[in-house]
This record gives sequence, C-alpha cells and structure tokens, in this order.
Amino acid sequence: MEERIITTISIDGKPISTFSNLMIRQSFNNHHFFELYVNHDTFENLGDYRPNNSKGHIGKQILVTITETLSRAETLFAGVICEVAMEQSHGMHGELVLRGYSPTILMDYGPVLQSYMAKSLSEIVQKATMKMVSNDLNMKVAPKFAKKINYMVQYKESTFSFLNRLSAEYGEWFYYDGQNTYFGRPKEQKEISLTYGREISAMNWSMKVSPVNFSQYSYNSDNDYIHETSAPSTEGSENDNGFAAAASGKMFSEDINIPIKPRVQDQQELAELIAARKAAATADLVALVAKTSSPAVMIGGIANIRVSKKGILDFVTEDYGKYLLTSIVHEVDGNGRYRNTIEGIPALNEVIPVKQARYPVAEAQVGTVKYNNDPMNMGRVKVELLWQKPLNETTDWVRVLTPDAGSSDLISINRGYVFVPEVGDQVIVGFRYNDPNRPFIMGSIFHGKTAGGGLEQNHLKSITTRTGHLVEFDDSEERHGIKITDKNSNIIHIDTKGNNITVTANETMTFNAKNMKINVAENMDMQIGQNMTTNAGENIKVRAVQWHELSAKDIKEKAEASITVQSKKHSNTADDVRVVSSVADLQMFSGKSIVAKSAEKSKLF
Repeated sequence: MEERIITTISIDGKPISTFSNLMIRQSFNNHHFFELYVNHDTFENLGDYRPNNSKGHIGKQILVTITETLSRAETLFAGVICEVAMEQSHGMHGELVLRGYSPTILMDYGPVLQSYMAKSLSEIVQKATMKMVSNDLNMKVAPKFAKKINYMVQYKESTFSFLNRLSAEYGEWFYYDGQNTYFGRPKEQKEISLTYGREISAMNWSMKVSPVNFSQYSYNSDNDYIHETSAPSTEGSENDNGFAAAASGKMFSEDINIPIKPRVQDQQELAELIAARKAAATADLVALVAKTSSPAVMIGGIANIRVSKKGILDFVTEDYGKYLLTSIVHEVDGNGRYRNTIEGIPALNEVIPVKQARYPVAEAQVGTVKYNNDPMNMGRVKVELLWQKPLNETTDWVRVLTPDAGSSDLISINRGYVFVPEVGDQVIVGFRYNDPNRPFIMGSIFHGKTAGGGLEQNHLKSITTRTGHLVEFDDSEERHGIKITDKNSNIIHIDTKGNNITVTANETMTFNAKNMKINVAENMDMQIGQNMTTNAGENIKVRAVQWHELSAKDIKEKAEASITVQSKKHSNTADDVRVVSSVADLQMFSGKSIVAKSAEKSKLF
C-alpha cells in the first residue's frame, strides 16, 4: 500500500521544487547511494543540450526529508552529489540525473598508509577520521572492544575500507543512518511497528544453514604460547538463530582451524573475538525482506513486525518478531508515492555480518632500525618503514630472522646465531601471513653509502662489528687465508697460501690450560725483547737428542738442596775458576788418580 508523502529536497541550501523520481539505497558497512531525476528545465535553460548549470552541483550537499502526511513519520538523509548526467533521446531535452553517496564517501579518498601504536579501537577510529570534515560525517564512536591494541596498520586501504575491516575483525557496528556515522552500537535505537496487511505489502522470511563450527588460534612469541579456542556452542538456544545454528552444526560438523586475523594478547581476548565471529556467522542464518510504505523505517533501527489476520469477529494482529534493519531502499516519485524495501535480521543479534571486508596483503619492504634496546632482552628491534618516516612512526618490537635460533639441553637462551641489527641499519621487513600487523626482520641490506662489496674478484668475505672487530675470509691467490682483527689491530692470521699461522698481540698474550702440549716438527725459535721467567710448581725437564747450549753474559745456578751433574765426560773451562765450600769439607773422589796440574806452582793450603 503506497502512502502519500511530502518530500523536501535542497542542494547546497537551495530547495528543489519538483522532481520525477528519487531512490536512496542504504545498508550497513556500505556507502549509501542516491539517484535523483529532475526535469531538464529545473537547472538548465530551454534549448540547452549541455549541463552548463547542473555541473556546478557536483560536490555539493543534498538534504532529503521524506514525511508521511498523516503519521508525520519521516526519513532524513544527507548526501554528497558525485555525478551529474543528462539523459536525452528522440530529440527531446530529457532529464537531468544527480547521483551521489552518503558523506562516508569522503573516507574513500584513496589508499592510506598509517600505523597506530598502543591505542584503543576508539582512539584508532578517531585518529583515522580526524582529517575528515567532522560536520559531514558526524562520527559517533563507541566500540564495545575497549582493550589497547599493541600495533595496528592501515595498509594501502581507504579509511572507509579500514574501518570496515576493523568492524569485521572486532565485531563492531559500522554504518551511516542518514545523519550520523556510527562505529559501535548506539545506546538507543529507534523502534517502529510494521504490520503485514497494512504498512507491509509483501514479506519474505528465510532461514538457511551455513558452516558455523570453527576454531582459531594465535601465536604469542613473547611467551612462546599458542592460544587456541573453539567457537562457542549454540545448543539449547530456542530462538530462530539458535535453531539454524544447531542445524548448521549438524550438517557441517567438521571443525576447521585457522589463524585469527587480529593479533591477540591472551586467551580471554581470543575467546572474545571468536565469540563475535560466531555471533556474526549465526546472525546471517535468518533474514527478513519486506516491502513497506512507511517512511519511518531507519537503517540501524528495529522493526516490530506484526501480522494482521482475520479473527472470529475482527482482524487481529500477531507478533512476528523484532528485526534489526540492515538495508533499506527508498523510492518516491514526483506524485508523492512512496515505497521501500527493507532487509533485517533478528534484533537479538548483537553482531552484524560483514561481507564486504577486504584484508590487505603486505609485501616485503625496506625499513631502517630505530631502536634495538629491547626492554625484554629478546633481541627485537623497532623499525621505521619508508612510509612511516614522514609520520615519525615505527613498528612495534619485531623479531629478527637468523639462520639458527633456539635452545638445547645445555643452553637455554641464545643458542644459534645472535646478530641484532644496529640502529641506522637498513633491513628488509617481511610479514607473517602477509599481514601488515605482523612484521619481522628478514635480514639487513647495504645501500650506496654503506656497501663495499667483495672487491674486484669477489674474493673477500667479512664480518665487521660496530667498533671495528673484523673477521675476513680472503680467497685471492696472493693473500689466501683467514684473518681475525680487533679494533686495536690484535691479529690472528691463518695464511693458507704459505701454510702459516701468525698471532699478534699489542700487549700481553696469556694461555690458560690444565695441560698444554706444543709439538714442533722441525725448528722452534723464541725471540724475547727483555726478560723471560719460567716457573714450575714441581719439576722442569729439558732434553735434547744432540746437544744443549746455554749462553749468557752471566749464568747463575741455585739449588736449595743439591745440584747433580752427570755425564761421560765433564769439562769446565774459564779464565778464573774458584771452588768454595763455605760450611763443610770439600771432598773430591776418583775411580783412579786425581791429577792436579798447574803452569806455575800449586798451593794446597
């Protein structure tokens, strides 16, 4: 049944007196779309075949009010004109068509790169929309999810697509009601009554089955723990959604297990997000589509549906249920005839199924290390990606890929390669699951100001630390070998070409060992610039197969007990020889004779 209504339209504050047709299409998580047909002479002069005046309406605001004459019920809509068209045929002037969208189209100005560190969902939405014209969007931000999110990236997404994704990931409402833009369920919702046989001319109620059994998991590297949770059961629920969910669970009994999109911090957060996803999947199982004549319907509002049927004496009404209106198409012609098509889900649902969410895919990219002083001492770094530089932003603390990392029975931490990039290093950043919220360091790379390469023949491989400690692997024919050099030029050089090893210390070289053996196949030379001291806790034994020569300016031998010299022949030669026994007798023994000779006289007293 079509009702008489009054439609008022204004563009940029100027009223439009006549039109031939108006259509407004509204739905959750979408831009609202409108199309207005007006006579050619509404804006143009007769005889003009070009939209000389009409084109000036592009970008202007349009306000529409649709009011039912008896009940005074009304629909309000504000939009932005995005297209002007002139439809002509058969030599006639034709009509002008104005098309456009809700002010939410202002959030679709292009792909954006933006990161958010340690902010709540409410703070993220407010920051993402702060550059928008607040009077046009009139944002109402009140999400249910209140926890801080460690790191969130808007990656090559328009602000509208970004908020749409957040709506899907966190189970939040996101829609425009004709005047206000909501992120989060409003505290109050307009409720109206619609009766089949009165305001409702046609109605289609449906129930379907769909896979609703699933589990999800998320890995937390801080404590090396996998959080896992299954979607909550709907068994025992007596409403239509519960019935459909139970039937779906029986038909699609296999429980799938996939990683959850948002990063979660604990088991409780995972359970909360999975419950929201299950609620969204269940909400999509029961739907109502109806054609009505009431302009009081409102996107995001609740319609109390009733059915009028003939009783014994008169018509009676019966409750059909309350439905949350998720989509409305308004249509009104120039004669004031109005009709609409509404779509809804049972009003008890708290989460709206989002079907248009798009998830970004992040590719490996260049970044610069800004911090490596990980407060948890896990070897993580914070990186400034190229697009973060003008924003003065960085990633969260991210892990560094290494050829080998882990622990063992004997080594609990840092088993493997420990090379944490230095502040200022350029690195390649990859992303787990191609998710921009899950970066990790794939490795470091040189650039034109830091690269030296492997020289002409690519013969030199090296490891150099921040202060200049150096390990070199030289494959050239002239200097084939390995050299370890510290910043003070203390060197260990393995000369592969000459089969030599040289150790150079600028100060002191110390060897500590329980036992030590030195094996020299041929010759051993020791050159000492000043003094040499040899101490043994017990014995010293020196043996030469051929001969042993001891040479010095002065030689002093001292034994606390005795000195024994044994040989087949013993000869002492000196310019002056003195043998002194300072305490006891001097005794000389011989197996035969003792011969004492002197060039002069001998004295025995």
